[in-house]
Amino acid sequence: MTEPRTFWQWLKRQDDRNDFIGDLARDAVQDDTFPRRAKHYDAIKWYLIGRNACRPAQIALARAFREWRRYRAV
Repeated sequence: MTEPRTFWQWLKRQDDRNDFIGDLARDAVQDDTFPRRAKHYDAIKWYLIGRNACRPAQIALARAFREWRRYRAV
């Protein structure tokens, strides 16, 4: 399997985690309208807000984006 290059590719691989990021990943995989091609945090954040996502989901997104950026920096 190739290394994930986009946030979406990285996020969908987090679905086995037992934390908020895993919850976000599982929800995103099941959501056909999730902005999978989005390149910017704000685009996904506003999508979640528009879907009335709970605060833990919004926090999970922020943490996931930070982790993904660290992952890409390695």
